[in-house]
Amino acid sequence: MKKLGAFLLSVVLCFGLLIIPSAALGVENELIQPQVVPQCGHYATHDMLSAGWGNIFNKGTGTSLFSGWRSCFQCTRCYLVLVCENEPLNGYPCGLWATWQPNERLTSTYTTILKNPNEIYYESSDRIYDVTFRYHQYN
Repeated sequence: MKKLGAFLLSVVLCFGLLIIPSAALGVENELIQPQVVPQCGHYATHDMLSAGWGNIFNKGTGTSLFSGWRSCFQCTRCYLVLVCENEPLNGYPCGLWATWQPNERLTSTYTTILKNPNEIYYESSDRIYDVTFRYHQYN
């Protein structure tokens, strides 16, 4: 009888340990959802490979943001193009940057992006959330 009582007590304690923490967190029998939101298909980041040179033009004024061509990258999976003011792979801050979705691989070494001012961003570090930069590896 003591073994049955000890067994029942241990079962009750186990259920209590499972139910109490979830109740304290406000979770009621829900599955825990992953915190990483896919940005590029099933992937957490865009795989941005260097893709020549680019420039960003202000759609409202038609003027170039940069004097000369700047860093251009293209995602190897979804073909998103990103042009940024500086060279993040050399440790420089990205500076002004914008993206464009051509849905195909770039065929030119030079890319121009036309954007409204509210679609042009600034990053003071050498990283952009959900983006991994890399160079082509030539043999």
